[in-house]
Amino acid sequence: MYIINNKEFLIIEPPIYTEFSNFDEIIKCLIVIISLLPVKFNSFPKSISYKLVRYSDFLGNKYPAIGINSVFKEDYKKIPNFIELYELVEELITEIGIDAIRKEAKELKTISWQKLNEIGYSE
Repeated sequence: MYIINNKEFLIIEPPIYTEFSNFDEIIKCLIVIISLLPVKFNSFPKSISYKLVRYSDFLGNKYPAIGINSVFKEDYKKIPNFIELYELVEELITEIGIDAIRKEAKELKTISWQKLNEIGYSE
């Protein structure tokens, strides 16, 4: 569990980071992926929501990721673990293709990495 501003998140780090040159591009692609998750994860509890988050690894490196949040603490137990989430999202990206995601993301207007890094997560 990862906590940002007193809010708990399960983290998904999609395998896309090496495909892009900056975090603003990555954020746009994460938005596209987030839009697809309710269909991919249709068996997850209805209390689940997906957010853009500022994640920090064990070395203190910060970067954008997807956060899964629930209003009900017990619903986190019904969600796969970090590795399984990664594999499910990897499968989704493979099905759709990184180029299709990139194309859809290109014209999106989104929060900047600078702003996301400041506030921690985006509604």
